[in-house]
Amino acid sequence: MSIRHIHRATPQTWLTESGLGSGNELALLDLRSIEDFPKGHPLFATNPPAKNLARDAQRFVPRKSVRLVLVDGGDDAALKGAEELEKPDYIDFNVLKGGIPAWTEDGLNGLPTFDIPGIIFSKSVRDLRGTPPIEASI
Repeated sequence: MSIRHIHRATPQTWLTESGLGSGNELALLDLRSIEDFPKGHPLFATNPPAKNLARDAQRFVPRKSVRLVLVDGGDDAALKGAEELEKPDYIDFNVLKGGIPAWTEDGLNGLPTFDIPGIIFSKSVRDLRGTPPIEASI
C-alpha cells in the first residue's frame, strides 16, 4: 500500500472535478470526533470517527477501489486509519497533511466546507465553467 500525503489544494481540485458522471469518485472521511466534525469539515466529508473506522468503513465506502482522502485533527489519526484500512483491502489512500488545521489555516481561503460551497470552491467552479456574473441592486 502507498499512502500519499497531500496538500489541501489537491482535495479542493478533486472536489471540483468529482461531479456527477465525471468518473472521478472520491470518498472524503473526516476521522475527528463527532463533536469536532460540525466545527468545520471539507465539502461532502463523511464522519466515521477514527475509533469506529474499522467497523464503519464498509458502510461508508463499500467500493474498495475508490480514491480515499482521510482527514484528522492534525494528530496523525488519518495515517493510522489508512494503515487500518489496508487490512480490508482498500487501495488508494491520501492523507491530508496537517489535517483540518491545515485545511482552515487561512480562514476561507482554504475552503469549501460545511457541505455548502465556500468562496474558493465557488470561484473555482465559476472559473472552470465560465459562469457569468450578475449584480443585485440594494
